Amino acid sequence: MSQHISDTSTNEGDTHAHQEEQAVIVDKIQGTGKHGTKWMWEWSGGKFEVEFNKNGTFFCNDYPRHARWKVNGDELVIDWADLGTYVMTVDSSTGHETMEGCYRGYPKEWRKAVCMGDLDRTSSMDDLPTEILVCQAGTCRRMGSQAVLMEIEELAGAVGTKCKVRGSHCLGYCSQAPNAMVLRNQHTKKKVHTRIDSLRKSAAVVKSATGEMPPVDDPLIEKRLEGVRAIRAHERAVLVHRWNDALKAVAAQGSAYLKRTSQQLFAMAGFDAGPSTSPDMPIAIEAYSQWSLEQITKVSKHSAVLHFSSTDCDRHIAMEMRKRGTPNPRMGYRVLPNPKTWHTTLLAEVGRNDEGPLPWIERDYTPISTALEWERGQCALLIKFYPDGDATSWLRRIVESTASGSSARVWLAKPVQTLSVPALVSRNSAFSPASVLLLLGGTGVVALPQILQHRDPQRNLGISTRKEHQLHVPIDLILSCRADDVLLLPEVTRLCREGCDADSQDPRGCDGTKGLRRCTLLLTGTTSADRHPFPDGNDCEDELIQLQSLPNTQALRTRLTVKLVSEAVSRMPRPCRVVVSGPEGFNAAAREMLLAANVAEGAISVLEA
Repeated sequence: MSQHISDTSTNEGDTHAHQEEQAVIVDKIQGTGKHGTKWMWEWSGGKFEVEFNKNGTFFCNDYPRHARWKVNGDELVIDWADLGTYVMTVDSSTGHETMEGCYRGYPKEWRKAVCMGDLDRTSSMDDLPTEILVCQAGTCRRMGSQAVLMEIEELAGAVGTKCKVRGSHCLGYCSQAPNAMVLRNQHTKKKVHTRIDSLRKSAAVVKSATGEMPPVDDPLIEKRLEGVRAIRAHERAVLVHRWNDALKAVAAQGSAYLKRTSQQLFAMAGFDAGPSTSPDMPIAIEAYSQWSLEQITKVSKHSAVLHFSSTDCDRHIAMEMRKRGTPNPRMGYRVLPNPKTWHTTLLAEVGRNDEGPLPWIERDYTPISTALEWERGQCALLIKFYPDGDATSWLRRIVESTASGSSARVWLAKPVQTLSVPALVSRNSAFSPASVLLLLGGTGVVALPQILQHRDPQRNLGISTRKEHQLHVPIDLILSCRADDVLLLPEVTRLCREGCDADSQDPRGCDGTKGLRRCTLLLTGTTSADRHPFPDGNDCEDELIQLQSLPNTQALRTRLTVKLVSEAVSRMPRPCRVVVSGPEGFNAAAREMLLAANVAEGAISVLEA
């Protein structure tokens, strides 16, 4: 009996000490004031302020979520909603309060914080201002969205109402660029504004957000914003080597600044003498090189892979490399290149057109071949052929001429960055996700091989990259295709087989560091046979059977739904980066479904396809 009493006393003492330790941590977090404490939070991506309120809520103005904190034993636990759960240890041995920890379950995802003092008020999601998001993705940027952002910032400032304005990823309305979204009532109410192509339309966005019409007739505002939209559109087009777009921006605005650049742009496009009515292509074009069409592989009844080779001669490889560029420019001795996904621009030689004064139209394509193959003069483009598409109609004629024995050559631009790796956002970032969810539709599947290629950089990129940049994290895929246009199915099957042992019947054995951890293929309706550009194209029946035989895959005859998206999101380790790529309608629907599944706006990257 005495032994039993002794054990009980010891347990009671441990419990009491445990409670005291927990109370000390709570006191440190709550501070000595009425409201709580503020801390400078630090991670690999930077620093920002966070707030621990005495009522148990946790608030961050930079990453606002409905979040809470609690003390569990000697640990401080922060539930930051979709941004994940963080476990921290508080320390005051250095003379001032600090904390260190990590994303739960991922020690390499470190976090630190230093106490900045007591709060003078309790902040919450109710304090969030109305916010205006201005799309800064590809099509919108080409249509002058940088200037739209400047206009809306200027007009919102003139109104003086509390309203936050910032750039955003693709909002999914690419055909109605440039566009913006107004978020109100703790971001629960949204309104999308499209085709913001004038100062008055920018003002309408501000009125929607604030309820007050800004003074668009103010001569000071007009003077500050005069010509800025055309200038920004021109600058963006030049940056990505789209000379026809750049010249269209010049023609749209009569400013002296832009007119002075017109002659220079024509020279870059190969027309030294200025505008020409001739449909003939120039001999040389700045930032472009010629590629020969070597092979056509029909992958469905609508799409084909076009295989190109560079016209390099062995003795001129160094010179030609400078012409066609590289996705991964070397930074010098012992300096690793910044890894990225990338795309190129193809010139469709259609003659006179409405997209600018040059005899071509410009279309961006993401190669499914590797960066190393590009450097070696090989490039493969997956292209869907639309019956009414200007560029693909021209390409169809090229394909037919090649089939009849004629040679065909096209102009391709130097590679341009699409997303930085591993953050998978449009600009360079130190963020490293714990998982990646891909929602891809149709030809948006081209994002898949480019992202997965970073797991073996030497073989695919021809460069070395840091281990933390190689995306050795779980990657899940939801791929939506028309039943008569299932794309890259052999590649998807191979990646699923890599992701999970084909002999295993338990997909839980997949650790996600190779291939695809999980794949859901969605098959939607077909188009009428008379609209099939390749009636003899692959129907993919055999490949579909192989895919369905794997334990980490499923094929469903349905469209993308909120339920499917929510279930996929729930399986992903946090923080998760979601990449959406597909046609405009798919992108817009997928984005709304993700937001409905409580995925933060900043966790979503949307790409045009």
